[in-house]
Amino acid sequence: MSRLNREEIQALTERIREKTKSARVAVKQKRSKRSDTKAVQPPESIQVDDDVQTAKSVVNSNHVYGWYKTVLLEKYGSDFIVAPWTVVQKKLAKDLLGVYGGDLVKKAVGFFVESWDAIVSGSNDRLSGFPTINLMFGMRERIFADVQQGKKPLKYKDMSRISEYKGPADQDTGIGW
Repeated sequence: MSRLNREEIQALTERIREKTKSARVAVKQKRSKRSDTKAVQPPESIQVDDDVQTAKSVVNSNHVYGWYKTVLLEKYGSDFIVAPWTVVQKKLAKDLLGVYGGDLVKKAVGFFVESWDAIVSGSNDRLSGFPTINLMFGMRERIFADVQQGKKPLKYKDMSRISEYKGPADQDTGIGW
């Protein structure tokens, strides 16, 4: 093996630099082509503005949590604490988005929280507390049907005027059905 002189070493080094530079350029071009194709989202996951018909943003379960939290804070006040969602709750929100889409889910969240007092009063003490995404998912057919029909949020009904209601005054008399 013969020794290389300084000029030959510099020439080899320059050729290697040229090859690596051209390889880097080729890799960057391939990556940019890939990112361009990945940037196109399927139409189900894009929220579309009705007026402009352009893609605004991809809606995910974190958006649903934000809508839910905003509506709860508006209804119950800024001191109300909304716990972060678990993986299961995020999955339920993702399922709702997959079936109904972002715009309808946003309307349904508002409808559900605003109707919560009426839902509780009509449940004969089976429901209590605050609305959750778990209950919304369980009642999704009723809620989304009402939202799609354009119904207003349900109003609280005073159950004491109904003849089947048994209040504290009726418990002492022992008379009833």
